[in-house]
Amino acid sequence: MLRIAALAALLLAAAAPAAQAQNREIYHEFEGEKEFGYAQAVRTGTTLYISGTVSPGATMNDQVEGVYRRLRATLDRFGASPADIVKETVYTRDVDAFAAANAIRLRFLAGHTPAATWVQIQRLLMPDALVEVEMVVDLSRARPAS
Repeated sequence: MLRIAALAALLLAAAAPAAQAQNREIYHEFEGEKEFGYAQAVRTGTTLYISGTVSPGATMNDQVEGVYRRLRATLDRFGASPADIVKETVYTRDVDAFAAANAIRLRFLAGHTPAATWVQIQRLLMPDALVEVEMVVDLSRARPAS
């Protein structure tokens, strides 16, 4: 009897990775992401993890506008909206300039207030980037993506 229980536990454990793989979706926005070994977003179950997102632009306002436009496109891809964001992390080279551009962020959030952290750092991977934003999104209420 003990052997049967152990065998059943082994079979369930072996099946778990297959079930997890079936419940995971990886989204590459650009082909170059694979080269660097990351994805724009990974959905596992009803949770979406969006990688740090940057955008070109000469000013903080330009970059913030572009970042949130790209984030909106990723949310749309998964049938989500800003109301589904549960956590936002902002990495910026100038927290005062990001705070001054916060009206752009607030327009994107449309009254929603996720848990958020803003961190000032010395440099981002892309040397011209002033801001990078990552998110965790709850997809349990999301509509099916079209």
